[in-house]
This record gives sequence, structure tokens and C-alpha cells, in this order.
Amino acid sequence: MDVHSDVWGEYTCPHCAADVAAAEAEHQVNRARQQTILNTLTGLLGLPQNNLM
Repeated sequence: MDVHSDVWGEYTCPHCAADVAAAEAEHQVNRARQQTILNTLTGLLGLPQNNLM
């Protein structure tokens, strides 16, 4: 077990918690960007989205 986390693996160290929050926020931005690109491409190609995934 990491000295910076509790028994459930949640980060209790403020620096670790901030790092995890920043990584999660970056992940959400990247997912939104990916979804925007997918929407644009499917729109340009005239394809329904469910055919690509």
C-alpha cells in the first residue's frame, strides 16, 4: 500500500490528490476532443456514428 493512500487506494496526500485530479481533468478534455473529431468526421462522411464503434 502506498504511504500516500488510505486502505481504499484513495489519495489522502494533497499533492497526490491534486495530481490525480489534474490527470482526470486532462483525460476528460482528451475524450471530449476525440468525440468532437469523431462527430466531425462522421458528419463530413455522412455516416451514422454507431457504424464506427
